[in-house]
Amino acid sequence: MSNPIPFMVRRARLLRGETQGDFAFHMGVDPATVSRWETSRIAPTPFKLSEIRRIIATAEPCHSRAYIEAAPTIKYMCQRDNFLKPLVISRGLAEAAGFDPDDVIRNPEPYMKEGIRRLNKAVQRGA
Repeated sequence: MSNPIPFMVRRARLLRGETQGDFAFHMGVDPATVSRWETSRIAPTPFKLSEIRRIIATAEPCHSRAYIEAAPTIKYMCQRDNFLKPLVISRGLAEAAGFDPDDVIRNPEPYMKEGIRRLNKAVQRGA
């Protein structure tokens, strides 16, 4: 099994919607330290790791818009009773459908109305 710490650090950072620099400030470390944590060059101290675990454990990732928007992988959240009504989509999905991710993230509804077939094809392709 691979080392889960880099994933945990990145997940905690994205759940907070922070850049590496912002997360470093929040954690009281140098920004290079966060980069090293995320690339497995060094491990957080036990105290910092417990803080990272706390962030993950207390976050609601399904409601973390910043986490979903920043994701390079395909993520799409919609209303349970209307799959065509987007709540948020990821950069990965917007790019796979050929849209400008920033435009879609700022205002997804027009893209969904005009380009739902492109988005569906992107999801079906597993892009």
